[in-house]
Amino acid sequence: MVEPCAPSAEDRARAIKILARSIYREMTLQGYGARQVVALSTELLDLVAAELNGRRRQ
Repeated sequence: MVEPCAPSAEDRARAIKILARSIYREMTLQGYGARQVVALSTELLDLVAAELNGRRRQ
């Protein structure tokens, strides 16, 4: 049996860009505007900041 290898840093970076474009496209198709996209981005950054600070917000 062949064991899967971990994705490279380049593959992960490409996947993140694809995910971001997909989320953006879905949000705009659902009628969300620039402010809501920024609000989502802010929430994501807040979650990362909380994790980096050792506390997780729910």
